[in-house]
Amino acid sequence: MIDVSILTNDERGNDTGRISAIHLDDALELNWGEIGSAPSYRLVARKFFFLQRHRYDVHGIREWYGNWCWTGIGLSAEDTARLLNACSKDDRWHVEGGWCDLSDAFVEGKVTPELLAELETS
Repeated sequence: MIDVSILTNDERGNDTGRISAIHLDDALELNWGEIGSAPSYRLVARKFFFLQRHRYDVHGIREWYGNWCWTGIGLSAEDTARLLNACSKDDRWHVEGGWCDLSDAFVEGKVTPELLAELETS
């Protein structure tokens, strides 16, 4: 499982229903680059995460995770790679920091579960 941090709340901690940033610890930091149009997301029964018409199986959720405005979701390495590759197709997602090899793979839309192996937790 990989902990994926998503910024879903406003400055008061209220969920906005939208995601403006995605972080994988210090390995990759993505920000949504168009003010006022961040994509909406859904968590269904704490089992499924939907973003930009894609569904991912959730293996755990932590609210108020990391920074006080973040939500942590646990995804498999395969689903994390699918999520990142889907986001890479939308040029409004921008790499703000992270590992060079993972950042390059994101830009090319070629993130693999193997690239994410160091991030896996039990």
